[in-house]
Amino acid sequence: MIKAKVVSNKDGKVTLSLADGQSFIVSESEVVGEVKEGDTVNLLLASPGLETQASQELAKNLLNQLIKNF
Repeated sequence: MIKAKVVSNKDGKVTLSLADGQSFIVSESEVVGEVKEGDTVNLLLASPGLETQASQELAKNLLNQLIKNF
């Protein structure tokens, strides 16, 4: 799972920064939920047709994090 930090959220554009220093801008409509500067988001990257598999992997990782922190 790739994590990115929200650098800014202005005028319908969300600027994200990766740990390696790369940054990019996405439309606010592409982000599920409301995010603000400083938040960490999870990125889901999947080849066409494998979105369900990637979503299941994300769900598994999130559940493991919940169990570990419980």
